[in-house]
Amino acid sequence: MMPEKFILSAALMTTLLIGCDSDQYAEASTTSTTSVSINAMPIIMNVIAGKIPEINRGNRENVLNQVCRVAYGEIKPAALRGEINQAGLIQKNNEKADAFTQLMQDEDVVPYQVACAAYMIGSIEAIPDVNQYVSQKKDANGQPAMEANEEAVINLMPFRVAVARATTELYGKIAADLPEKKAQSMEMYNQKINRLFSQSAASFLTTVRKYNQEEMSHHYQLLLLQKGKFIFKSSTGYLIDVSPEGVNLSLYGAPWMGGGYIMGVRRSIYIALK
Repeated sequence: MMPEKFILSAALMTTLLIGCDSDQYAEASTTSTTSVSINAMPIIMNVIAGKIPEINRGNRENVLNQVCRVAYGEIKPAALRGEINQAGLIQKNNEKADAFTQLMQDEDVVPYQVACAAYMIGSIEAIPDVNQYVSQKKDANGQPAMEANEEAVINLMPFRVAVARATTELYGKIAADLPEKKAQSMEMYNQKINRLFSQSAASFLTTVRKYNQEEMSHHYQLLLLQKGKFIFKSSTGYLIDVSPEGVNLSLYGAPWMGGGYIMGVRRSIYIALK
C-alpha cells in the first residue's frame, strides 16, 4: 500500500500542475483574443471625410459647389477644368498631383459625385457665423440688445435637414453591409466603406435633392445660435444640434444620427488585432 504522505504529496502536485495548466490556458485565452468590437459610425465618418478634396487655393466653397454642379450633370468636367485652370488652382505638371488636381483630370462623373456627396455631408457640421446673422441694436429703453435675423438662419435649415436625413440613411446602408461578427482588419473595412460610398454617391445626391424639396414646405424654429452652437428643429420632429463635437440629429426625441447612433441603433464591427 502506498504511504498516505506520498498519496497526499502526489495529489497536491497534481493540483498544482492542473492550476499551472489553468493559468497557462487563461493566459493563452487572453493572448489569443484576435478582435475587438467597436462602434461603426466613426469609422464610416472618417472614410467619408477623407473623400472631401483638399483645396487650399482660391474660394474653396465656390470650387466645391462647382464640383457639385458637375456631379449633378449641370456642367461637364471639361467646363469646370477650364475655369479652374484659368484661376490657376491646378498644380503644374512638374509637381506631384494632389487629390484635387487628380479629380480635375478625370472625365468620369463618378469621382465628382463622390467628392460632392462627401462635401455635403461635411457641410452640415459647419456652425453659421454668428456675426452674419446677429446684430447689436438698442431696446425700447435704449439698452444694447442682440437681435438675430431668424428668417435668414431659417433659410439654411431645409437643406441641412435634407442632407442629415440622406446621410443617416447612407450610414445605415453602409453599416448594414459591413460584417458584424466576422473580424476584419481596419484596412479591409476602409476599403469596403470606400467602395460602398462610391457606389452610393449618385443615389445620395438624388435623395438630398428630393428631401430638400420636401423640407422647403415644412416649418422650422431656431432654438440657439451662438459661437460654437447651432440648434434648430422642424415641424416634422427633426432636431439638429451642431457643436464642435459634430452633428446630432434626433427624431421626436430619439437619437437618430450622432453619438454613435445610426437610425436610432448603435452598430458595431469587429476589428482584427495584429
